[in-house]
Amino acid sequence: MAVILYPILNWGLGHASRSSVVIRHLLRLGHRILPASDGAAYLYLREVFPQLNILKLPDLEVRYPGRNPIWNMALQSRHILFSFYKDYRALKLIAQQYDIDVVLSDHRLGAFVKGKKNILLLHQIKIPLRSAVLSSLFHPFSRLLLRPFDEYWVPDFEEHLLSGKMTQARLSPMRFIGPISHFTHYMGGKQFSEQYDVVAVLSGPEPQRTLFENQIIGELKNLKLKSLIVRGLPETAKNEVPQSVTSEIYQISFLPPEKLLPLLLHSKYIIARSGYSTIMDLTCIQKSALLVPTPGQPEQEYLMNHLKYQNAFIFQLQEELDIFNGLKRLDKARPIPIANYPDDLLLKVIKYSIS
Repeated sequence: MAVILYPILNWGLGHASRSSVVIRHLLRLGHRILPASDGAAYLYLREVFPQLNILKLPDLEVRYPGRNPIWNMALQSRHILFSFYKDYRALKLIAQQYDIDVVLSDHRLGAFVKGKKNILLLHQIKIPLRSAVLSSLFHPFSRLLLRPFDEYWVPDFEEHLLSGKMTQARLSPMRFIGPISHFTHYMGGKQFSEQYDVVAVLSGPEPQRTLFENQIIGELKNLKLKSLIVRGLPETAKNEVPQSVTSEIYQISFLPPEKLLPLLLHSKYIIARSGYSTIMDLTCIQKSALLVPTPGQPEQEYLMNHLKYQNAFIFQLQEELDIFNGLKRLDKARPIPIANYPDDLLLKVIKYSIS
């Protein structure tokens, strides 16, 4: 069995939550797993896998101050590129200490080790920038960042059901593992008695996370709906119970998946970001939602345009947020049907790629 170093991008909780599915399958097959991350993702992994040694990687703190994705990335490009180097240096030392066989990275582009098998889990091969000119200039650079990896695992069907054009740029070898969701592990578990009309699940970089939270609270104050806001802040969570904001609005810093799932299943409405992992989660549990892209994050804006005509989700821009109208439209939405969630695709790829 292999010793697998599993570095995970800390960009909200989506990368860590979806990678928990892969980690569980690897553990069942007898592999030794060393998950590694920083920030909120690191804390999430410690919560979900208390039996594992979760390694700490150099912090990557990305902020989204405005709507312009080029400006956001330009301001932080030096910081992000240096973080790739810090990851590469850290993994080299970890690989020597633990005698690893495989690096399986969830979108940490600097997380590879020369001389080992390096696998990259990603759902963005081509970043969907609005400008065709900028896209043509950036695409070759992004492909250069992907070159150190030996395999590419894509959490979607080969027909690109959820990811659309983001995964239609070919890499080799490219293996489709099907949409994956951390909720699959907890389906059919213990039910939770508390029910809310609205559950809002927040995540993503600051300051947009806080701005979105404040907007949601302001909008919900005008509606007579019992609401819970899950703030997506595991670093501040300490055996919390929901705290009241008003007589009908409650908030909590963080909920692990086994506690969050029943709340989502029994809520009438869900509000969240339009991140790819969130869309996989909602498709898995067959729930629709009002989704709001993070301003300046082109992936989430692309997913809005790619999926908005399927009637599975209602999308609104943050600056045009109108929860009353969004929830009214949500009554007519229907989830994307997936008859059997494809765990078998992931298992087949693991068995083929990792001995």
